[in-house]
Amino acid sequence: MSDSRYYKPNWDESPFWAQWVAVDESGIMCWYEFQPMMGDGFWIHYDGGMSTHKIIKEVQQGKIDWRSTLRVRPR
Repeated sequence: MSDSRYYKPNWDESPFWAQWVAVDESGIMCWYEFQPMMGDGFWIHYDGGMSTHKIIKEVQQGKIDWRSTLRVRPR
């Protein structure tokens, strides 16, 4: 498994409102308006903010440890 500290999302592909991004254990990457919390294999957001997702293959192939993929938008 690669070192997921080097996981770098492409913020150019993010929605304008997205401030956070994370990848679930199943390989689903989600953009979040507000910071999500780690659940059992996935990220949870209870704040009523927006979110959207896409599937990435790197997690499904075991290249990224999903638990360390939470990133905040660079300033």
